[in-house]
Amino acid sequence: MNDKIPFEVAEHKRSFTIACPMCSHDRKKSNARSLTVHRDDDGWMRYKCHHPGCEWNAWQQRLDDFPKPQTKVDDLQPVMPVPAGEIIPIDYCGDTLYWYLDINGNPLFANRRIQIGETKLYVPFIFTKEGFVTGKRLNGQQTLKVSSAPKPYLERKEQ
Repeated sequence: MNDKIPFEVAEHKRSFTIACPMCSHDRKKSNARSLTVHRDDDGWMRYKCHHPGCEWNAWQQRLDDFPKPQTKVDDLQPVMPVPAGEIIPIDYCGDTLYWYLDINGNPLFANRRIQIGETKLYVPFIFTKEGFVTGKRLNGQQTLKVSSAPKPYLERKEQ
């Protein structure tokens, strides 16, 4: 039994699935990627095996072996609209993103809708020079001309 998670497989990824080091050696399909791993910005990782009976069948948490260098979210400046070469996500960690578009149909920023029971919580999701970040408030008296109410993003309009 090996209880180390082999990060060399995907140490650059934030979320990934791998064969569970706790139970895969006992299974017929030992290469089945049953362990989901999420690496958080605060230096912790969460993981869960989706095989019933595995010791890790409930969410576990421990310090990340390869934490991402920290950048204070408050130091990052939003880039709007999102540059044309960037892939626009439609969701983040399973939460729907509702995008605000400029009058030309270019994405400016999004609200991430988090459902907690009956409550809906909206958290900003913006693009910066470091990439997409969530949880950063848009500061200042910036006036934005938007085309309509926010909605899930479909595709960038050709200009």
